[in-house]
Amino acid sequence: MSYFNWTSANEMGHPEIDEQHKRLFMLGDAVLESLTRLHEKRVAVAKINAFIAFAQEHFRYEEGLMKSAGYPGLDQHSKFHDSLLSDLRVHCDKVEWDPNVNPADLTNYLCDWLKLHIDLEERDLVAWLKSH
Repeated sequence: MSYFNWTSANEMGHPEIDEQHKRLFMLGDAVLESLTRLHEKRVAVAKINAFIAFAQEHFRYEEGLMKSAGYPGLDQHSKFHDSLLSDLRVHCDKVEWDPNVNPADLTNYLCDWLKLHIDLEERDLVAWLKSH
């Protein structure tokens, strides 16, 4: 089952960022699939940690682009990235340590997270990068 379907509507028009977003979708699918088998918590935790690790790499890439291009929203965008990573770590800890964790909470959060990251923040960034 696929939770995140990449379509042309998700494309930003920046090849490297689009490829990284596709990978986030793929890793997000792996996380959500693992949550259907919470009796294998270590698998779910490993998938979440892989998602977090790639998200960190993706954010470093974006922040490097912003810095080299003199993007005026770098500090705010960087704080947004830090907040997203912090929230993901909290959810990972819940999956790992909370015996009553509700998989729907992380599913909803991850879906919202990807929408926030891609639709709200990235479109402005890529538009600015293209114009400069």
